[in-house]
Amino acid sequence: MKRINILMLALLAMTILIGGCEKDNFEPPHEWLTGRLTYQGNTFYLDGNSTNGDDELIQFFQEGWGKYEGWPIRIKEDGTFSALLFKGEYKLMVRSGDYPFEWTGWPKNDKGEIDTMIVQLNGDLRIPDIEVTPYFEINNIDITGRAFVTATFDLKEVLPESGVKVEKAYLYMGPGELVHSAALVNQSVENIDVTKPVTIKMPIAKYRDGYINNFRDYGFCRIALKLSNTTRMLWSKTYKVENLPLSLNDISARYLKNYAAPFQPEEGCPQADSYSTPADWTVNSAMRVYGPEATSGKMYGGLELRFGRNCIGAINYDLGDPAPAMVNGKMYQTITLPAGHYIFSGTHFPEFIQNYCGPDMGFIVVAKGESIPDKNQLSTAIAYHDTFDDPSVEFTLDTETKLSVGFLFDLPTGTPHAFGFTKVSLISLE
Repeated sequence: MKRINILMLALLAMTILIGGCEKDNFEPPHEWLTGRLTYQGNTFYLDGNSTNGDDELIQFFQEGWGKYEGWPIRIKEDGTFSALLFKGEYKLMVRSGDYPFEWTGWPKNDKGEIDTMIVQLNGDLRIPDIEVTPYFEINNIDITGRAFVTATFDLKEVLPESGVKVEKAYLYMGPGELVHSAALVNQSVENIDVTKPVTIKMPIAKYRDGYINNFRDYGFCRIALKLSNTTRMLWSKTYKVENLPLSLNDISARYLKNYAAPFQPEEGCPQADSYSTPADWTVNSAMRVYGPEATSGKMYGGLELRFGRNCIGAINYDLGDPAPAMVNGKMYQTITLPAGHYIFSGTHFPEFIQNYCGPDMGFIVVAKGESIPDKNQLSTAIAYHDTFDDPSVEFTLDTETKLSVGFLFDLPTGTPHAFGFTKVSLISLE
């Protein structure tokens, strides 16, 4: 009896499994719906990052399945999209949100609002190209690389009546051809004048540090624009950059002193919770914080220690309202370097660069001799650059040379300003 019951249970289980297989054995979808976004009939490039959902710009609906929200369709980097579906009628809609372009080729209703696109799928169907119009064009892109990966490009405002502005421009870089917003390495610039060429410089060391064990002498780059109306960005196509140096020789410890946080104050200066003067740096009187007559001893600026900050630079807040000007404030070290090819750079203190800095106020400088020139004589230096967008310079010496390397600050009166650097580096390019 027991054996019969077991047999009956086994037969019942088999019947359920067979019935279930018959019920689930339906034909899968096999009709391809494809299309692409274009601008002036050409490829329109998008981010291509599939990890954050920003590439799911379109959704489709089909009635009669008890599902009222749409299914998203991913749009790839080259503007193409595809979905494998069943035969039938589908409604396509643009997903809600703001975009760095206008959907000029999408169906509109009588009010000019984005409407629903109806498609009948009775076999593979390619939708006619969907034209979009970006708020800005990225043109004349030139990207080169050696000590720096340098991107130069022009911007053209396409829809000026929109009021949309460029907030930031990015250079993204990676070791493979798929470069998007998830790339580990990027460099950005702000305060962009769209009527002038834009330049972004990324130290090659940043790329090498971002992708460890990357022994390729090339990389891939894209330009992206962050606009004022959306978090989605406008993108260029991908560019390959070749002949990148495989190794960089950091010689900071050999030639520089007191070059990274925690910086040491000069003897006789306050040791904590105040401004101070960094040891081993020459700081001129224009960098004074409280003035040379300060009762607490020598009080030239250069080192910010308050609130746990530890950075060298220049500061003119907390000194009155309006904040006083700093004219030709200089902070530098004098060293002797052999002939060679070098990079001298600084690492920004984040709070200052985000809140208190501006262009044409701070410069990183390499000059012959035992000092650095005034602002109006910077053209006599071996190399200099505005630290607001790029605190680094590349230079070549033909013979052994005595140099002064450091910073020049020219802070205007009025609102408070501050520049800070948590580290300076000297790299020899091999």
